[in-house]
Amino acid sequence: MTAENVVYIPTLGRLEHIKKIVPYWLQQEIDIRIVVERYEYNEHAKLKREMGWGKEVVILTQPLSGRGIAYVRAFIVKHAKNAGHTAIIIAEDDTRPMPSSDMVLLLEEADKPYVVGVGATRPIHDFFTQGAITRVNRAGAGAILCPGSWGVQCFAINVDTVLRLGNYNTKLDVITDDVEMMMRGIEAGMPWRIHTDVKMGILNRRYAPGGINTFFGNDAEKRHAAEMKCWDLLRKRYPGFVSYAERPRISFQKLYDTYIPEWREYSAIHGGSLDAYDNSPIEEDDA
Repeated sequence: MTAENVVYIPTLGRLEHIKKIVPYWLQQEIDIRIVVERYEYNEHAKLKREMGWGKEVVILTQPLSGRGIAYVRAFIVKHAKNAGHTAIIIAEDDTRPMPSSDMVLLLEEADKPYVVGVGATRPIHDFFTQGAITRVNRAGAGAILCPGSWGVQCFAINVDTVLRLGNYNTKLDVITDDVEMMMRGIEAGMPWRIHTDVKMGILNRRYAPGGINTFFGNDAEKRHAAEMKCWDLLRKRYPGFVSYAERPRISFQKLYDTYIPEWREYSAIHGGSLDAYDNSPIEEDDA
């Protein structure tokens, strides 16, 4: 990993969020790349001046406007590669580090061979696992296999691994681009990880103003149609693993059973450990 630890924060229509969360990242001694639409550059540059943020905060503009979140993430990965980073954090603009957590641990984990990504945790993950996150954390588990579709709001990625997996699918412009990257990793034999020592906080509820909602305003039907288009693309890519009942659902257990049948040996929640994971799933010729 380069000497410079960096977080990329894509943002849209949430200047007040940026004002609130950047100080938390500065306390972590992590350089910040705020990625904005071109028409929002001036207001972010003005905020930077007003707040007295130095060279550790850089405002980047994405090449094209209105292309959706996967386009922005794909741009971030390419920018990081060109900047010489081997691992970076990508954080949503309504997340922040908890002061008691060292976010560099995410970067250290993501910089290991055959890692796709590793996410920070939040209290709801304990709810998903009936308290298992806290239990394995108290046992010193650190980074563990993520058995579901979480850990993608504030996470670190291995830049080369993500590029070798094809980078983010820009057709998934509203939703599912993050879980598709997780699924691609599992398909290649590499489980997504979460770090039980690294905690994040949330500023927003889902569908709050700003972000992707900027493209839809108050038109819930239009947003729903755009989301379902993404889910349909994901189901075509992974037939048998994505189902529609009351709402779309991904069977991660089935996905793991299919592509990493021994996955429970690596899962702390199931009594295993990532220490047992020493695979080399991606061949050099696949780059």
